[in-house]
Amino acid sequence: MSTTPVQHAGRIARIDRLTNTVNGNPRFSIVWYDLDGAAHTSLTQSDASITYAIGNRGLGNGDMVRMSFTKAGRIFDMEPLTSCSA
Repeated sequence: MSTTPVQHAGRIARIDRLTNTVNGNPRFSIVWYDLDGAAHTSLTQSDASITYAIGNRGLGNGDMVRMSFTKAGRIFDMEPLTSCSA
């Protein structure tokens, strides 16, 4: 049985690089504010491909994004929000 991933929209406030995974892939801690203004800190999922795009255009500090989370609360996908998709 498949479940729909939890998604949240918000603005990235800070991105901190963590140590690499055992497989050598980057990991990040992301501080973000939801649409109600509440602050959250989330980690990226180990070995998630999205980590190679974090910090690039549309996925950096101050950008509005939609994030998908694992059951454990780790970010496994992220996409920029444009004014027409918010």
